[in-house]
Amino acid sequence: MTDRIVPLVTPFRANKPDIQKLAYHARKLLDDGVDYLFLAGTTGLGPSITPDEKLSMLDGLREFAPQLILQVGSLDLEQSIRMAEEAKRSNIHAIAAYPPYFFPRITEEWVVKYFVTLSKIYPLFVYNYPLATGFEISPAIVRKMLQNGGNVIGVKDTLPDLAHMLSFKYELGNDFIVYSGPDTIVTAAVRSGINGSVAGSGNYAPELLIEATNIEAKLSEAILAQKTIAGLGGLARKYGQWAANYSLVKIIRGYDVGEPRTPIYPLGQTEEEKLSAEVQVIYPKTKRSS
Repeated sequence: MTDRIVPLVTPFRANKPDIQKLAYHARKLLDDGVDYLFLAGTTGLGPSITPDEKLSMLDGLREFAPQLILQVGSLDLEQSIRMAEEAKRSNIHAIAAYPPYFFPRITEEWVVKYFVTLSKIYPLFVYNYPLATGFEISPAIVRKMLQNGGNVIGVKDTLPDLAHMLSFKYELGNDFIVYSGPDTIVTAAVRSGINGSVAGSGNYAPELLIEATNIEAKLSEAILAQKTIAGLGGLARKYGQWAANYSLVKIIRGYDVGEPRTPIYPLGQTEEEKLSAEVQVIYPKTKRSS
C-alpha cells in the first residue's frame, strides 16, 4: 500500500494558529483520500510554532488522531519529550522529529541519544532534512538508534536522491518505512518500492498526489500528474513557496487556510492574481466548491 501524507500548512490569524481553519483543512484532505496528516512540519512553519501551540493544534485535531503524525523535534529536548508524551496520550499514528536544527556540529552520538529518547516514548519517524538542519541522517545512524533500543519505525527522507531513500531499504530491511520528502520525485519513489510520500503539494492538489503515486495506474497517467505537481511547485517557489502554499489552496481548492506567520508574509492581491493566472495555464481545474 502507498501512503499519501500531507504536511499541513498551519493557518494563522493575527499570528496565532487558527485551529478551526486547521481542522477544516484536515477534514477536507482526509475526505479527498489522503492517508495521513503531518502536523507542525516545515511546510506548516513548524519551527516557528511553540510547544504549547503544537499541543493546542493536536487537541484541535484529536478526532483525526489515528491519521496524525506530530513533528515534535525542537531545540529543547524536554519540550520534545513533553510533546511526545502528549502524542502517546492522544493515541495518534506516530511522531516525527528532525535533528536539533541550528546545531549542525553536534556529535553523532548525541543525535542517536536524542532520537532514542523520543522513540522510546512513542513510535517515531526520523525526519531527515539536512538542508534545513545541517545534519544528514544515514542508515548507519538509524541502525545505531535501533541497536540502542530506539523504536524508530521509518524515515521521511527530504533529499532529492532516490538512491539515498532506497539505501534505507537496502540496509535496514523492507519492513523499515521510507517516505519520500521532495514532491518532484514521488512517482519514481513509489514505483521503486518507497512506501509513500510526504508532499506539500497535497495541501492544494491532493488528487494529483494520489494520481502520481497510484502504482496500479498507467505510468503515463502518473507521470502526467507528477509533471503537473512539479509545475505547480515551480510556481510556488517563484512567488515565495511558504506564502504561496496558502494562496494555492485558495486558488485550486476554493477555501481559505488563513495566512502564514511572520516573518513569512502573505502574497499581496496583485501577486495572488498573477499566481492564479499562471496556475490556470498549468492546471485549469481550480476554484473548487468548498
